Amino acid sequence: MNLQKLKYVVKVARHGSVTAAADSLGLSQSVVTRALADIEQDLGYALFYRHARGMVETEEGRVFLDRASRIFTDIDALIEDTGHSTQDHAEILRFGVCPPSLEGLLNRALSRLIQNHPLIRLQSQAVSLPEGVERLRRGDIDVFVAPNQRFEKDPDFKVEPVGEFKVSFCVNKAHPLLKRTGLAPEDLMEYPMILPRSGELFVNSFLRAIRESGRIQEKAFHILDNVQIIQNILLETDCIGTFSQGYASSQAIKKQFSILQTNFQESVELVCVYRAKWLPKQSVRSFIAAIQACPPQ
Repeated sequence: MNLQKLKYVVKVARHGSVTAAADSLGLSQSVVTRALADIEQDLGYALFYRHARGMVETEEGRVFLDRASRIFTDIDALIEDTGHSTQDHAEILRFGVCPPSLEGLLNRALSRLIQNHPLIRLQSQAVSLPEGVERLRRGDIDVFVAPNQRFEKDPDFKVEPVGEFKVSFCVNKAHPLLKRTGLAPEDLMEYPMILPRSGELFVNSFLRAIRESGRIQEKAFHILDNVQIIQNILLETDCIGTFSQGYASSQAIKKQFSILQTNFQESVELVCVYRAKWLPKQSVRSFIAAIQACPPQ
């Protein structure tokens, strides 16, 4: 695939039309149109929907062009840094988080990182576990924060523990289950439960217990990541929410919700993962150190 033509196509995506892209490049429309046709022929699918007002990326095109754009961003940064000390330039750190709801629990760590390393520029990607693994393997992200189950025996990755994530089951203050103590997993399944995307990674023993009882399947859960939406649902219904223990113990949550007293404890080891075949760059080491100092709670 011709990189020069690919650059023209990325310009089309950024400007929303062949005409605007050609103007920005100082080229004729026919050159850019030909480059786009050649790239689409190489790929075997269309990158854009064409309409009178411009061009909109197809679903496949969006994924491809997002990666292509990041490639040229990295090339530009590499050229800019040539011949200069990396101490004098901002370094982009791309990190993934799974599940997406975990991203909000990195606030303290990311603030610490930026305070101690003001030249690092962060780019976060909230992803599912399989998607995060694939992006890490391709080099689309530098480091991945996720539960350890997937990486324990994978030789392609290095793993750095960053803390233990404990789960609390929260309900509104009028919930019927608050009248009962020593709740078992099957007791909780009397009511709808809300899990984040990939939330099964954090309530593994709970799900195993109810699967063995034959009482429930994953599709019976609400799968939501937006914390505000979850809180609103919990206030208005008898649904059960799953929050981190630290978040559930905060004053803001305790004012509105109560934690169910169960006879089981859900916890999982969180890790930072990077590729084994490459030494981690300094920004990755600093990122891991910040999370180890201020682990998600």
